[in-house]
Amino acid sequence: LNADTVDMATLPTSPFTTRIGGLTADVLRLKQPEAQPLIDRINGITPPPAPPVTPANTRVRVLNGTGQTGVAAQVSVALQGPGFSVADRGTASGGRYAQSLIRYAPGSLDKAQLLQRYLQNAPRLVSDPSLRTVDVALVIGSDYTGVRDTPAPPNPTTTPTTVASKGGPPTTVAPC
Repeated sequence: LNADTVDMATLPTSPFTTRIGGLTADVLRLKQPEAQPLIDRINGITPPPAPPVTPANTRVRVLNGTGQTGVAAQVSVALQGPGFSVADRGTASGGRYAQSLIRYAPGSLDKAQLLQRYLQNAPRLVSDPSLRTVDVALVIGSDYTGVRDTPAPPNPTTTPTTVASKGGPPTTVAPC
C-alpha cells in the first residue's frame, strides 16, 4: 500500500447528541444527500454520466468592454441564436479591453470551452471563483468579430488561465 496513492475522503456529517442504553452519547449523523455520492462510490455504484454540455445549459453574462454603446445587447442576441442562455448583460469595468476573454466559474471549464468554440475570435479562458450566478462571463473586447452558427472543432491546446478571486477585473452588471 502506497500512502501517496490512497484516495482519502471524509463523509459529510453533523454532530448529534442522543441517548443510547440510558447513556448520553455524542455521535455523528450523515448529512444527506451530500454523503450519498461517497457512499455510492464505496459500494461500487457508478454515478450516472453528467449531462452533455450544450448552449442551452450554459448561463452566460455578457459584459461590454469595448466602450461602444449597445455592444453587450447585440452580442446577447447573437449568442441566443445557437441557444445560449444569456442571464444578464452589462458593462465591464476597468477600462476598455483590446482582447475579449471568457471568465468561468469553478466547475464550468467545459462550458467556457464550448462558448469559446462558438466565438470567431476564440477568447482566452480565465478561471474566476467569484462567479456565482452564471457559468461564464464573456468580456467583449475590441477584437470581437462575431458568433459562429456552429462550433469550431475542439482545440486540445487551449489552456485556461487561473486567477485569484480578487485578481479578475471588477465588473458591474447594468443595462447598456
